[in-house]
Amino acid sequence: MNQRLRPRILPALACFAALFASAPSARADDTLHPGAPLLDPPTLVALGVALPITGDDNFNATVTMRYRRAGTTTWRDALPLQRVHAEVVTGYAVQPQFAGSIFDLAPDTAYDLELHAIDPEGAVTCCGPTTTLRATHAMRPQRPSLRTCHAPGGSLPRGPQRPVSGGLAGRFGERPPGGA
Repeated sequence: MNQRLRPRILPALACFAALFASAPSARADDTLHPGAPLLDPPTLVALGVALPITGDDNFNATVTMRYRRAGTTTWRDALPLQRVHAEVVTGYAVQPQFAGSIFDLAPDTAYDLELHAIDPEGAVTCCGPTTTLRATHAMRPQRPSLRTCHAPGGSLPRGPQRPVSGGLAGRFGERPPGGA
């Protein structure tokens, strides 16, 4: 090395090394940090659950789910929760999460759900690797009461009306296409 450059290079290298050593490292957080599970509004035959997360920047964590009717001891495996990639959802903001559903459930029934998070990088922090929650399924809707409705504008004859059977076909009869 040129003797004239050595006095300039060595202090510059020492300064660069000191700056590099003292700079905060920008490391990825590869460990999964789950939040509190959220239940979607139930339908008659399905329950949905979402598990908000942070961390797991290498996307290798998984969350399994199992369920049982409240008060019973036999657990059944559900489909594993799927990762929701917030960057591909368009139309509204979504936080990173795992989400999934359980199908073919009985109406108006309580179920215990168990979520189990697994991350190869180590222990899952926050709520622990397993979380249990109770969900009550939607009630079966009551049969609607039937009533007679009249069209405004006086297009129907006056006097007592009776329901027309057969829906629109009963009201209009058989018509050729475009004739109604």
